[in-house]
Amino acid sequence: MIRIFAIMTLREIFISASFALCGCGATDGRQVVLEGFAEGTTYRIVIVIPRAGDATGLQRQVDSLFAAVESSMSIYDSASLISRLNDNRTDSLDGLITYCIRLANRVSEESGGLYDVTIMPLTRAWGFGSSSGSGSGAGVGEGAPNI
Repeated sequence: MIRIFAIMTLREIFISASFALCGCGATDGRQVVLEGFAEGTTYRIVIVIPRAGDATGLQRQVDSLFAAVESSMSIYDSASLISRLNDNRTDSLDGLITYCIRLANRVSEESGGLYDVTIMPLTRAWGFGSSSGSGSGAGVGEGAPNI
């Protein structure tokens, strides 16, 4: 199972990148571009690091974190933990899902219930996910009691 340290590592990467961005101007550093494929789309991260800074391995770390998130929470991958959970093929949670559920519950509480994490029936009705519907939105009303 993926542990919560993966989120901490992601935070550390972005915090480090933020310090690099704030700590040096464009003339004092060099741009590093990280690009890849994740969650059915592409990403591009541009950071500025000090000239003496070392970005070796940063792309590999970012790719590794995205792979861990996809393995845990990709609705496009029928083998991901969240897909297996949604299809009742497991009742296990990992640290990433647990963290997101706790955060979603906190946002729901703080918004007075305006945010609702239980949207999988709508997600499927609109054609997203590994076992998606037609994408036409047909059956959206039928899913409402499950939300």
